[in-house]
Amino acid sequence: MDADPKTAAQLTLGAALKRASETARAFGDSLTTRFDEARKSSAREQVAQIRERIQMLKRLILLFGGSKALLRELKQLAGALASASEVLKDSGGGGSASSGLAQGALYTEAGVPASGAPPAAPAGDHAQASEMAESSDEQREAEAQVTQAERELAALDAKADPQDPPATDDAPTLAPASADSQQAQRRADADLLEKALRELKALLALAKAAQRKADRDDQKRIKDIEEQLEQVEQAVGELNAPASLSAGFAGISVRA
Repeated sequence: MDADPKTAAQLTLGAALKRASETARAFGDSLTTRFDEARKSSAREQVAQIRERIQMLKRLILLFGGSKALLRELKQLAGALASASEVLKDSGGGGSASSGLAQGALYTEAGVPASGAPPAAPAGDHAQASEMAESSDEQREAEAQVTQAERELAALDAKADPQDPPATDDAPTLAPASADSQQAQRRADADLLEKALRELKALLALAKAAQRKADRDDQKRIKDIEEQLEQVEQAVGELNAPASLSAGFAGISVRA
C-alpha cells in the first residue's frame, strides 16, 4: 500500500531539514579550519621574524654585552616564541561533528520516529473509516508539502560546489586533510620552533656570560626567559609526537 501523503511529506521535510543542518555544520567547520590555518601561518611568519631578530642581536652582542636592554629584548623574543608555539601545537577542532549529527537527527525525528519506521496506523474500524474519508483537498495539501520539500532540497544542491561530491549520510561533506599530511606539517613546525629555540638559548647563554653581576631584576628576567623557553620545548615535543600521544607530553620538559 502506498505511503500516506502526509507521512511522505513529513519524511521529506525531515530530510530537507537534516540536509540543511549538515550543510550549515560543514560550512562552519570549513570556516574554523581556515581560521586555524590562518593563525598558524601567521605564527610561522612570527617565528621566522624572531630568528631574523636573533641573528641581528648576535651581530650586536659586543655592543650590548650583558646589558639590561639585551635581557629585555630576549624576554620579549622568548614570549613571542612561546605564543607562536602555543598556536602551532594546537590541533584546532572547531565545532564537534557529534553536535551537528545530533542536530540532524533531531530534525529527522521531527518527521519520523527514532526507529526509522513511519508512524503506525491506528487500529480499529474508526481509523480505517477516517483514512478512507480523507478529502482530496487534504491530499493536495500533502502533495504540495512534498513538492516544496523537494524544491528546498534542489535549492540546497544548487548552492553546493559542483566540484564537490554529493553529501551522504555515511560520509562527511568536507573531507579533512589526511592524517599523514597533518603529521608532516606538525613535524615541520616542530623543526622551525626547534631552530629558533636553539638560537635563542645560545644567545641567552652569551648574555649570561657577558654579565659581570646580575641584580635581582636581571635574575627575574632570566628566570622568566627560561620558563618561556621550556614552554617552547614542550610544544616541540608535542608536535613531534603522534597526534594521539601528544597529550602525554604535557608537563614534560628538559631544561638546557
